[in-house]
Amino acid sequence: MPREKPCFRVNAQRLREVFPEKELLTSSDLAKFCGICIRTARKKFDLNRKKRFISIEDAARLMSESV
Repeated sequence: MPREKPCFRVNAQRLREVFPEKELLTSSDLAKFCGICIRTARKKFDLNRKKRFISIEDAARLMSESV
């Protein structure tokens, strides 16, 4: 059974605190949160015209992989 990355729960909690009313995030939401440009957020979180949203859990998992 795979294990969680160490920062996964921390990242998910921080995302929920910043975006309490949202379950799905856009590239602009993630860019503001991470302090990066929108193009970089789209590449990092694999977002494009067909896939415009990402769940908080998936975003937290992808953020934890780079640590």
